[in-house]
Amino acid sequence: LERMQQAAERLQHPERQYKVVHVGGTSGKGSTCTMIASILEAAGYSVGHYTSPSLVSPLERLVVNQKMATESVALRLVNRLWPQLADLKLSHFEFFTILALQYFAERRVDYAVIEVGVGGKLDATNIVQPTVAVVTTVGLDHTALLGKTLRSIADHKQAIIKPGSIGLTGSTLIKRGRYIPVDAAKHVLPTLTTTTFDYGQMKRIELSSGGCYQVGNAILAIEAARALGIAEPAIRYGLRTAKLMGRFQVLGRRPLIIVDGAHNPQKMAAFVEALKAVVDTKHKRLVCLYAMKSTKDLRKTLQSLAPVLDAVVITTFSRSYSPHTVRRVLRSLNPHVRIVLQLNPRVAYTAWRRSLQPDDIGIITGSLYLIGYLRKAKLL
Repeated sequence: LERMQQAAERLQHPERQYKVVHVGGTSGKGSTCTMIASILEAAGYSVGHYTSPSLVSPLERLVVNQKMATESVALRLVNRLWPQLADLKLSHFEFFTILALQYFAERRVDYAVIEVGVGGKLDATNIVQPTVAVVTTVGLDHTALLGKTLRSIADHKQAIIKPGSIGLTGSTLIKRGRYIPVDAAKHVLPTLTTTTFDYGQMKRIELSSGGCYQVGNAILAIEAARALGIAEPAIRYGLRTAKLMGRFQVLGRRPLIIVDGAHNPQKMAAFVEALKAVVDTKHKRLVCLYAMKSTKDLRKTLQSLAPVLDAVVITTFSRSYSPHTVRRVLRSLNPHVRIVLQLNPRVAYTAWRRSLQPDDIGIITGSLYLIGYLRKAKLL
């Protein structure tokens, strides 16, 4: 973190000019950040929101009250900061992190909700001193960087819970902060586009997502908001209006089209479970457009998805697995699935879309990078 600490010092520590909610974890951190930011805005605060990866534009990391910085504003900020920081040789992620921290300071936000990039201990975002730090889950992901055991990964992630911070976690592997039982919700009722549930004395909490896996993230967001003294009406409104892009997002009804950026075993298992809860996967044809980053665990991620698929178009993006590798693994898990390979994601999307019948279920999954590419190409 030396380069980031030097950068922050040269800019007179912009990260100290507002309160910070820092969120890490293997799964759910992006959604939890979005929910917390939405709740804080509902409570009347000005809120910066830093998330990664960006789907379409890096300016998605410079967001205040749900509005991205304009290109001209961002360019002026880059040109002003670059001469002060160029010799530090910051990475792309480091530079955009310090850019966001400075932008939030100049916009005089009350809170910044900051999503960890990878891990926690050595992540560029870990120069902040959070008021509240949340670790959602711990699973085997980014093992080349964080270690091959859950204990090693947990050690990296819990490092964002610092002395003086309120720590919250949904994982028993995290030994800092307060454990929150994220399975404590009652009467969880998902539909395609909403999920309602009860949590303690709060009844009929509503989320604007059909992914029932979001309930655990919502519980962590509720507890983070309570720790910050936010009243129940703002919590309810913030959860109901939080926009969870690329997470169980319904884009069409006939045929039914759902996109979800599930890219590791935990996320894919949760997505498939949520899908089964709201649609008939046994009696309707399930047709998938799929690509996955080559650093992820392909076999374990496909283990939950492969059995429900009838057909799949496998494509690519920068740094994805080759379609031949995905086909080999997919075929071993489901020998009956119909597979089409198409390297060009634009052509793959067109082929996938044309193959859908009105009663089919069409899903796009495997990576937020794939969803981002298709959004940038204005296909989604």
